[in-house]
Amino acid sequence: MNGLSVKESASQGQVKSVLVALKLAQFLIIVEQTGKHPILLLDDVFEKLDTHRLKALFQLLKSEKFYQVLITDADAERSKRILSERWKLFMIILT
Repeated sequence: MNGLSVKESASQGQVKSVLVALKLAQFLIIVEQTGKHPILLLDDVFEKLDTHRLKALFQLLKSEKFYQVLITDADAERSKRILSERWKLFMIILT
């Protein structure tokens, strides 16, 4: 980031944003090269991403390329609140 290591110079939210961007890029490359749509797993994205970044992420996930997305979160109520604002169809599994 600006010539510096993201790990050393970025905030936790910025680091998480870079990791999510890399995962999305990897996912889209797989779709482009194979024509298959893998399940996208996003681990604990609500914890580190601010509202602006989450809105941008969910806007991307509305694309027809993302058939199934699994999102993990330690706070079921937060997940339910955030997801219900953006999607009509989602499932929360508690373990």
